[in-house]
This record gives sequence, structure tokens and C-alpha cells, in this order.
Amino acid sequence: MIEKYTDTLVNKDNSTINVDVFNDFLWDHGIEIPNDIWNIHDITKSKIENILWNNNTVSHLLMLLVNYNLIKLSDNKWNNFEKEKEIKILDVNTSELWDTLLDKWWAEKTFEWRVTDTYFDTEDKDIEKWKYNNWEKSSLRIRHKVSKWENHWDHYCTIKKKDKKSKDQNVLRDCYEEEFILFNSIVFYKLLQILKLNETRIKVKNRVAYALWAIKFDFDKYDWIPDLLEIEASSWEIAENYIAHLELDKNEKINWWTSSLFKHYGKKLKTFF
Repeated sequence: MIEKYTDTLVNKDNSTINVDVFNDFLWDHGIEIPNDIWNIHDITKSKIENILWNNNTVSHLLMLLVNYNLIKLSDNKWNNFEKEKEIKILDVNTSELWDTLLDKWWAEKTFEWRVTDTYFDTEDKDIEKWKYNNWEKSSLRIRHKVSKWENHWDHYCTIKKKDKKSKDQNVLRDCYEEEFILFNSIVFYKLLQILKLNETRIKVKNRVAYALWAIKFDFDKYDWIPDLLEIEASSWEIAENYIAHLELDKNEKINWWTSSLFKHYGKKLKTFF
């Protein structure tokens, strides 16, 4: 069904979506057009354009979906931060650290179980290279999460851009990131295909997540890679303080993307092209 929209969804300017065709697509997929189309808030619009630049079809698509209330910013409180700041700490003893976070620090366990991330890009990898966006590396992914305590999957779209001014090894990686809840991941996937964004890579992990004030502690387990801890904080000084209290000073720390993490361990990330 998506073939009929391949040459019509995008306007001739190659930067905007044809709203009439977009409406037809939604009707064909059983999605009712809302009577009141929202006007996207300027702050949300600027956040999207900051990561995916202005005047392109992907940015315009996300804005339309927000207007139609088919996606919305998640209630993840870290969405309120201007930037995501994170660092990965390798080869950690998860059980000991869990005990510290729960029993000594009274942290809140916010998630446990399976996370699947699929990344999308054009054939020329325009998003990853992002020559149109000051050469700052970006990404667009669909995330599927299933909690150990629930019987359903949750679906998200995350857009992320690395701040090229961020420093190198052993400090937090600075990224602009926005996470949207997807109300219909299949329809969203089809729209990406029409815009010629296809799967580039996929990664699957088990995650146990804790929150303590405005600090995130995500314990990730990939096949054939030692357990790692990802800490997200508002500054390096705060993260460094918790790293010291958890006695992780001597552990190797990296601020790389996951593809580089796999290379570090001599493993291959599942890629499609």
C-alpha cells in the first residue's frame, strides 16, 4: 500500500510533506483525522529542528505527527534537560551496585527487561553524516521496550544529535535528544519507508534502570559483552561524585556510540547496509 505514496507524499520542494496525501495515508490505515489539528509548540518545533535541521521532510513529518497527536514527547523527565549528558562504565558488578542503589541510597527502579533499538537512515546515511547539520552526528531510532512487570510493548521514536563541542574520553558525552511516544509504530515505520529511511542497524539488550533525583543509572547487558553501567547526569562533577561513591574510579569509561562499543570488544553490531 505504501507504493502509491512514494512519489506523492513529499512536495516538489523536497523538504515538506503534502498534507492532503498525508491525510489520505492515515485514512487508508484506519486512522481518523482529528477535527482539531494542534499547532505544534514553538519549543517542540525548535527542539526537532535543532537535531534534524530545518526544512527537511523528516522534521516536517515529526511536526505533523505531533500536531495530529499521533506522537508526543514522552514523560521521561530527562526530556526537560537541554542536553543529555552520559558516560558508560565498563565491566561492572551489577548485583553489588543494585544493592547499593536500592538498599543504601533508596533509588527507584524504573525499568527492567528487554529493549530493542532499530536505527533508520537514507542509503547515503544522511542522518548519521548529517552534512546539512554542521557535520554533527545524528540518529533516528525506533525503540521497543517490554517491562518485566507488563504484558505489552511500549514504542518510542528518539532523535539524537551529538554536540561536536563535547569533550573526549572520560567525560560525559553531550547530546541533544528528544524521545516521542509512538501511538502506532507500524504506521510510523511505513512513513519512514516512504521517505526512504530504512533500517541501518539494530541492537538488543537487557536493561535494569534506576533513578535517584536527577541521575539515571542504566545497567545494560548485551550478548558477549561484559555488563556496563551508563550514568546520565547534569554535569561531569555530579557523575564523578557518584562514580567515586560506587567505587568505579578504576573502571574503564567511554563516551562512545554503541557501534564503537561493539568494536571495542571485537563484536559486530547487526547492520543492514
